[in-house]
Amino acid sequence: MMRRLLAVVVSLSMAASAGAQFKIPKKLPHVPIKAPGLFREESPVTTKLTDAVTEISFLDDFDPIYPRPLPAPNQNGTYSLDPGAYAYLAESYCLRPGAYGPDNRELGVGKNPAGYIYAPLEGPKSELIKNILRRSVSRPDVDQKDIQVLLWAIIARADLNRASPRAQQAAEQLMTQEERRQLDSNVLTIPAELKKQLLKQLRPQLRASFQAEEKMRTLFSKGNATFAQLEKIAVPKGDPIPQPGDRSDIPRGRWSYHPAGYFVRFKPTQYSKTAVEIYVPEEFEIDRDEMGRITAISDFAGSRVEIKYESSGLRSIRFLQENRDPFVRQDINVASTNPLAGLEHLIASVKGTRASLDSMRDLTALASLHDSLLPLIGDSDDGRALLNEIQMAWQSEFQRSVEVRKVASLIPLWSELAETAARGGRQVVHDPADEVAVPGEEGRQRLGQSGRHCSGDFLCQTLGAAAGKAHEGIKPRKADAASAITTAYRNQLDALLKGVKNQLCDDPKAQRHIDSLRRRAQGLKSNIANVADAVNNNAVLKGIENDMRSMMHSKCDVGPSHYPPCEVPRLAELSESARKEENRNGPDVDDLNPITKAGLQCLTKFSKGNIVSGGPIGVRSGFRSPEYQRHLYHLFENYVALLNSKNPNCKHRLRQLEAEMRHHLVIGHATNPDKSDSESQHPKGLAIDIDDDAGDVLDTMGSCCDLFRRYGSNDPVHFEPCPADCSDLPTGTQRQQCEAFCHQKDCPP
Repeated sequence: MMRRLLAVVVSLSMAASAGAQFKIPKKLPHVPIKAPGLFREESPVTTKLTDAVTEISFLDDFDPIYPRPLPAPNQNGTYSLDPGAYAYLAESYCLRPGAYGPDNRELGVGKNPAGYIYAPLEGPKSELIKNILRRSVSRPDVDQKDIQVLLWAIIARADLNRASPRAQQAAEQLMTQEERRQLDSNVLTIPAELKKQLLKQLRPQLRASFQAEEKMRTLFSKGNATFAQLEKIAVPKGDPIPQPGDRSDIPRGRWSYHPAGYFVRFKPTQYSKTAVEIYVPEEFEIDRDEMGRITAISDFAGSRVEIKYESSGLRSIRFLQENRDPFVRQDINVASTNPLAGLEHLIASVKGTRASLDSMRDLTALASLHDSLLPLIGDSDDGRALLNEIQMAWQSEFQRSVEVRKVASLIPLWSELAETAARGGRQVVHDPADEVAVPGEEGRQRLGQSGRHCSGDFLCQTLGAAAGKAHEGIKPRKADAASAITTAYRNQLDALLKGVKNQLCDDPKAQRHIDSLRRRAQGLKSNIANVADAVNNNAVLKGIENDMRSMMHSKCDVGPSHYPPCEVPRLAELSESARKEENRNGPDVDDLNPITKAGLQCLTKFSKGNIVSGGPIGVRSGFRSPEYQRHLYHLFENYVALLNSKNPNCKHRLRQLEAEMRHHLVIGHATNPDKSDSESQHPKGLAIDIDDDAGDVLDTMGSCCDLFRRYGSNDPVHFEPCPADCSDLPTGTQRQQCEAFCHQKDCPP
């Protein structure tokens, strides 16, 4: 860990390399051609791997949850970002003709031997290219391909006046007249003999770029170059040959610190599309004990990490989040590391930054805490959120520790942006046009970034519609659940989820998550055979609803700032006798009322030879004590309450109740034995629940055994003895069931 942390700070002390992509030497041996003034300046774009000096390996596992889309752009094509996480799918551009594009072997994600990291856009024509990319944000009518052709003409130093009409029109729309005049004087022509000599002296990748630019100049000169022809030259297919300077140690998605005061990473899906993620540091507070150890990390959204120690080291950690159960890990037994260990080396490596001792100590301690917990936390959502919280606090402290004036003196390329760098918790300015995604492989494309990105204008409405549709299908009772999942409903839900995916064009990771939700939704059962089927359907739909609401809250700022608590009353602890009842092997039929017991024997006899009923019926539940009936009543009450909750953070408690529902096979609302007018018959021995619902045939069989399904399809497995007079029952389903199936006279002997 310390070695990685040192690498972060060492990178801050490195001066920016100002070398070009390649320079053509002014004097060549044994070349009998004079070309005075031919090579007056270096390549138009010079950004290269050694310019990427702010990567941070410590953040390799930092993965923000549901980042927000970009806000509306400023007039100059930049973006003002408040603290928090952002993601968008940018239009990106080839800045190095002849180099290979990202290797897209995985769905939606470029897979390369090395990842991409941030470097500033540099070179004699960098300001011109930045201006073009910034202006393109307010000109969505200009096609990306036309902008790319314009950039290729600039980089190849071709005659733009010979470009296609569309590219010339793009130049008129995105460049000033003065910029056009300057560009006209930039056309390069190389004599054939000189070209041969140059090719002999260039190393392979530079030779590939030189040849690509020369071929593009030739195409441009003909006046009829198409985008497809230019692209074939500029972005060859395949993989580059490994070269000296390649860095396979850069993983996909590595974060870099941007001197404007935020952290950024790039995940190209192709050379023309790059997924960009940004984290603008938020404010955090760090508490310490008398020994200087971190005891608490708090943010201003209400989350808090609490750490306890023993003499031997870290003992426990508790993560508190708004409206969620605490995430706790006890008995960690991790030996504490001295947060000041190696601090002198750390400070020496950034001498001149005037970083405070407290800042360096907190950076080291936070990194040590994260690395200690990483192998112990597991892969749960809360565990991932805990590690994110620590890393976000680290980024906030890192930003605070950067002394902008001193850093600017060490790294000249930061001079202007560094002056406006914000401390954690403040707005920053994001200028995509000044950023280049630089690959760890020398032979791949440098990707210029644009603030133009796909638009999810209807994301928030679509999320709301999908959340509502998912909730519509949630039915606590088995009978209702059986009729809820129709083919039409499943198709409507899938169409809404597909719409959400299309609107999430800026967030490929979220799109893949929507794909997984769609697959789960296709598995919803229309034929509910048992309690588990109903509970499982509800679990899938509630999961979809929760995820839609979480996205609405994070991406659209829709939803209350504080959800109502998701806690439902804890189930009362059962007495010893009730625990025996719960763990009993089979139902209690011995304590049934004699009338109920006789009816059950009759029903069993009739069902043995009935093909429709599937053979002899089984009994799930018979006599229940008042205490156990109360337990089932509160269990179902809590389950229904959490199914109806709009707080997406209640899923952990809901999963616990779902497990109990499956265990108890509760499919209807158990009556409350404590009500004075209670209809609860199980504690009186006057009710049975059979194993499964065999349909209306049970009504016919029950009618011959003086049993009837009192609640009909609302509780299809519940039978009670017929009363002496049906008028004693409440009007509605109960009385109708009694009048239809009780006191039959035409039953077989």
